Amino acid sequence: MWMRHNPLHYLLLAGCLVISPCQAVFKDEAFHTDFQLQLFGTPLDPSSTFFHQAAAGKVGSLLYTLSNRLVIGAINPKDGSQVWRQQLGQGTVVETEALSKSAFLRKSKDGRVVSVFGKTISLWDAATGRAIWEFSSSLEVADVVTAEPENQLVVAFKNGDVKAFQLGSGGLLWENVIGKGQDAASNLNLVGDRLYLTLNSPSTSQLKTVAISPVTGTQLEEFNAGIFGRSDAHVLTPQLLPLTSYRDSEHLKLNLLGTKHTKSIEVDSDVHDYRLHAVTTDLVFIEFWAKSPEVPTSWADFYTIKDGSLTKVLDLPYENDVNVFSLSDSGSGIYATRISRSHIRVYDTESNTPVTRFEFPKLLPAQPLHVVTEVAKRRDGAIAVRAAITLADGNVILVRNGEIVWTRQEALASAVAAEFVDIHEVEDSLERALHAEEVSNVVTAYLKRVARHINDLKYLPAWIARFQQSILGIAGIGEKPTSDALAAKDTFGFRKFVVFVTRFGWVTAIDTANQGQVVWTLPLAKPEIMEKDIKGILHFGKGVVVVVLSSGDIFKIDAVSGKGLKKSSFSILPSASVMTVESTTTDQRWIIAIPGKEGAKGWYWPDQDENELGKALTNITISRRCENRGGICGYTAKPTVGGRLLLTQSWSFRLPTSQKIVSVTTRPAHDPIASIGKVLGDRSVLYKYVNSHLALVIASTESSSTVYIYLLDSVSGVVLHTSTQADVDTTRPVVATMAENWYVYSYYSKSTARGTHIVVTDLFASPAKNDPGRLMLPKASSYDQPRSTSPYAMSQAFVFPHSISALATTTTRQGITTRAVLLAAPQLGSLLSINKRVLDPRRPVGRDPNNDEKEEGLFKYEPFLGVDHQRGSLSHSREVIGVKSVITTPSLLESTSVVVAWGLDIFGTRTSPSEAFDILGRGFNKLTLILSVVAVGFGTLFMRPMVRKKQINQRWTVN
Repeated sequence: MWMRHNPLHYLLLAGCLVISPCQAVFKDEAFHTDFQLQLFGTPLDPSSTFFHQAAAGKVGSLLYTLSNRLVIGAINPKDGSQVWRQQLGQGTVVETEALSKSAFLRKSKDGRVVSVFGKTISLWDAATGRAIWEFSSSLEVADVVTAEPENQLVVAFKNGDVKAFQLGSGGLLWENVIGKGQDAASNLNLVGDRLYLTLNSPSTSQLKTVAISPVTGTQLEEFNAGIFGRSDAHVLTPQLLPLTSYRDSEHLKLNLLGTKHTKSIEVDSDVHDYRLHAVTTDLVFIEFWAKSPEVPTSWADFYTIKDGSLTKVLDLPYENDVNVFSLSDSGSGIYATRISRSHIRVYDTESNTPVTRFEFPKLLPAQPLHVVTEVAKRRDGAIAVRAAITLADGNVILVRNGEIVWTRQEALASAVAAEFVDIHEVEDSLERALHAEEVSNVVTAYLKRVARHINDLKYLPAWIARFQQSILGIAGIGEKPTSDALAAKDTFGFRKFVVFVTRFGWVTAIDTANQGQVVWTLPLAKPEIMEKDIKGILHFGKGVVVVVLSSGDIFKIDAVSGKGLKKSSFSILPSASVMTVESTTTDQRWIIAIPGKEGAKGWYWPDQDENELGKALTNITISRRCENRGGICGYTAKPTVGGRLLLTQSWSFRLPTSQKIVSVTTRPAHDPIASIGKVLGDRSVLYKYVNSHLALVIASTESSSTVYIYLLDSVSGVVLHTSTQADVDTTRPVVATMAENWYVYSYYSKSTARGTHIVVTDLFASPAKNDPGRLMLPKASSYDQPRSTSPYAMSQAFVFPHSISALATTTTRQGITTRAVLLAAPQLGSLLSINKRVLDPRRPVGRDPNNDEKEEGLFKYEPFLGVDHQRGSLSHSREVIGVKSVITTPSLLESTSVVVAWGLDIFGTRTSPSEAFDILGRGFNKLTLILSVVAVGFGTLFMRPMVRKKQINQRWTVN
């Protein structure tokens, strides 16, 4: 008997054919929506940068370096990728550069490298970066040398103490104090079967060398090397050479170790630096630089060491250009490499005529600072050269036979300021265009719409390419889409440029939507810029940023193209504060500078539209740190001719003389508040204290280990709230962030609850429910609030298991999305996100929440704040080190905030504290959706005649 088939069976069968096995809707977007620039920093000098075999007998070598950010590591010379890195010390750019003067990196035997930082010696596996052993002393290290036959590492300390360690285990073999600790040691050399320690005596101005047995450490002989005056300075000497070198104002002196023979090379007073190179014990190569008022000059000389004397055998000619030199042994000969911005020349030791020459395709982006090379002679006699060049802009490039193989943007590790730039601001937004059409008549609106559509055609080629890639990507065969900042339209506002100012005097922009790729670089014609030299990097609207230096120089830059639009300058005091003021009626903006010195006038730039600036400054109070008074002062300003501002002090907040300001935190420039109240579980409202002029001042007293928190109204100068934290380690960072009606700060406590403490404070208009206070009064502002008006503050503290180097908060376009507090945890190497709901001071203490509190989303307070690595780590498996600041900006999607953490590394990502409710995730199966719709369509067509026939039959049956 045949069964009658229900038409629904066919539809179910079609659905089964197109539906794949169950898949998660949300897919991990790690490494797709985030990026990281793993940086070392700028290499210090060629003595601590070298090619070296990663393992004994292994073919090929890696590039090892020690940077100005106290990072050592290995780079793959083939593609510039990081092999490994280790951080020797932490701190700001200024701090690490100062500490790096006591650090160096040296080769060792059997695939090892030795690092020295201050009082610590470490031996590392050259292939993996694993620490083999470490020794810390109470004395500063002067030099180290590897004694290969004895398989030991000999360390000389600056007081003359010499110790030998077993190279494999780090065990102490012998120790000897040379000169009874009264002389200052400079360098240690191993020549033949003797160690030579060079010392100078401050009391007698004598330079001497002491011969030491590397087996027992016994002092063998002592030699007087000459006079070492107070103005003399040691010159770094390669350990291969049997000599020590030092200089005075007119001579470079080379003393042969173990003899009294010192060769004095007379140099011109314009010579400002020397560098000695060696690859064998009998040949020394010296390069010279001279800075004359007209042009720089560079040259180099070859000297041979034979029969106890130094003889000049060859000189490379003077050139009125900045050249750097390197010496390398190819196995078939010794070659010197000379590099300028335009070419590479290679010399042998027989003639000052280059044996080969390579031209760069174009000039290097900056002058070379120093270089290390590998030169090889091929079977056909051709010379090949590989050079790792450190440039004056802080970056590192590798050149092979004149072709640039890769570039590492190491200058970004020394960034001193950063600012977001929205690419979509360059074009008229759709919202603005539609508004312009609404206020126009029908004909004008139609013409504007046609013009807008024609303008949008420029995005058509990029859209077609991306559409094709999307279709192919659905089937899993598409290539990774590329992005063009100027051709592709930024639909969701994820594309941002982050503009950095580096200490080398360059401005660099990276693209957050293209894995942090560098978009452009621009020199500021300033050779050195530190944090104290930056008055601000200010977003001027429409894709323009302005960099203001303490010298008064102003650089206006098109942040999209990287073109310098204008350079100006005005008089400015180093203590002045700089900020922007925006017109209330036009798009005009100004930079104003407020000096800390009382009675001084301020400045504004550009010097135009004085009346419009006066309107913008109406009812505005400008606050800044008071000079020499340890506090905050508020001013009103009135523009006058000539770009000057008349300042009138309106209030001042003074701190006791024992307190020092640590930081001043204000609300972000973009900080919308979607709701003025918090709805409680019983449907009542607790109104927020809304004030856009809040300033959080953190001060400390080192003697009492106390931190003071002051919340100020920057318009009236009223102290709204204060708190004190005792037993604080004031040597560690105290960081804070503020948004809406709350602020968060962290510090390290030395109390019984030792560790990092996070304190959160929420501000409300009143402790009573449904009481808006002055919030609902018409035209209520900080100007007319009585001094007795203060917010109701609720605070709570949490113990966090790791130190915190930076705090920030997410921000979205409308402020509807739940906020998250971002923490940089240097011990974890992570950027963490904690939902503000967790940091709620209203969480019930010592009891479970009641029904109303549960409905509100509150849960029991626990003092220990753990780390949810699975949900809370924005950097997931990445190790992000050296973060000193975190900046955020909204995207065009309300759910998503764009985040960039910078310091040593640069890490960028997108975060959605309330989940991505307004965009589909990468895990969404588009193919299944399309096939499902197609199946439904075919099913509908298939069932249509059957349903129609059934309806007709039903009608005939009824009749």
